[in-house]
This record gives sequence, C-alpha cells and structure tokens, in this order.
Amino acid sequence: HVPIQLSFSQPNYKKWSRLFLLLARRFNLHGYLNGSIAPISDDDDEWFQLDAILQGWILSTITDEVPDLVLSSVSTASALWKMIHDLFHDNKNARAMQLEHQFRTTVKGSTPMAAYCQELRNIADWLDDVDAPVSEHQLVLQMLRGLPDDLQAQTSFLQFQDPLPNFLQVRSALLLLDRQRTPLETSSTTLLAGRGAGSFSGNQLGGGGSRGPPHGGSGDRIFGVNYGDGSSSGQRGGYGCGQGRGNGNRGR
Repeated sequence: HVPIQLSFSQPNYKKWSRLFLLLARRFNLHGYLNGSIAPISDDDDEWFQLDAILQGWILSTITDEVPDLVLSSVSTASALWKMIHDLFHDNKNARAMQLEHQFRTTVKGSTPMAAYCQELRNIADWLDDVDAPVSEHQLVLQMLRGLPDDLQAQTSFLQFQDPLPNFLQVRSALLLLDRQRTPLETSSTTLLAGRGAGSFSGNQLGGGGSRGPPHGGSGDRIFGVNYGDGSSSGQRGGYGCGQGRGNGNRGR
C-alpha cells in the first residue's frame, strides 16, 4: 500500500517513487519496474499477469491528470514507470532555477505561520524532485530570514546554535512564538481603540458648559479614573451634573 497519491500540484514525486519501490520490493517485483525482468516469450502469461498487476498499482496511486498524459503510449510497467519519471523531470534545470528564486524570496508577510513553514517545505521538496535538493540547514535559515522583524529579533539566537535545530524543531518554536505574539497584538489594538473611545467621550463631556462627567453607572472609567454615580449614602455627585440618589446632598 502506498499512502500518498502522485500529483502535479504536490511536491511528492520522490516520496511517492520511494514508497512504491518499497512496495514492489516487498513482493519481489522491482525488476518489472527497471526492466531487468522480461517475458520469456509472447506466451509468458505469468509475466504479463504480474506486469498488469504492477501497472494497476501504479495507476491507482496517481491522480487523474497524470495517466491522461501517459496511459495511451505505454504497454508495460517499466515503460509507465520511466514515462512518469520523465514527466516529472522535464525541463528540470529551468524549473530548478525558478524554484530556487521562489525559495530565496519567500517571506512570511501576512501568511499564517503554519502555512509559511509548509510553503517553504513544499518548495524544498519540489527542488528535490528536480535534483536540486535543499539541505535542512538551508531550509531552517531561510525560514528564519523570512520572518517579520520582531520575530527575527526573538529567534536570531537559533542560527548560532550548534548543531542547528532541524525543520520540525524550528517550526514548533515559531508556532509557539506566533501564538504568544497574536494576543499581544490584539491587546494593543483593543487598548488603542479604548483610548480613542475615551478621548471621544471626554470631548463630548466638554460640550454644553458642563464642568464634570455626566451621570455614569457605578464604576465607569475614562483613562483609568473611576466616576461613580453618587448612589451611595452620603456621596456627592460629580461637578455640574452628579446627584446623590441616596441620602446624600446635591452636587455643587
């Protein structure tokens, strides 16, 4: 069983081919893939039966877009295997140049952290598929280079560690830092919004000649100052408009 499907949209050719080779070796059929086992004659029914089984296995582990390109021109498992290889390695030098540029220029920006890490991992896998592999060291350093300035400052020490943490370790650290960073950003935004609203309320209070805050519910706060409503016994109301509703006196 091969647990993944080969697809043009996913960088998984090498992973797929390795897993499929393991399956073929398990049943001693890898010679049918490399062409080292050939039929004894045109009547070698056992060979044609096993070859057909192997072709069926290949076709069941690739997406529909792939067999549409190769199925009509091959008749054996080895020919199908080679054509799929060639299909994913066509123009590999030009593709490698394009992917290397994409790898070097990928930054996090507004992309979620998990998606950013996965995007770099995918590009590295695509480069591996065209025989231009990216080392774990290069992948980790590019992950750190593409971070926003505040996260770069928090993670700069990682690049000096020896040995350098691997991709999964750095990914876990970045996800944790990003989760801690998001609530701080949200709190800052909320605080600024609250201050803006407070300023607006303060401006409103200045209208109509009133020298103090209006009637407010108990515990109302503007910039951290608590203005009560004078509802407690013996309390005075606020200047200009507050009024005790208990046994207190009117405000001045």
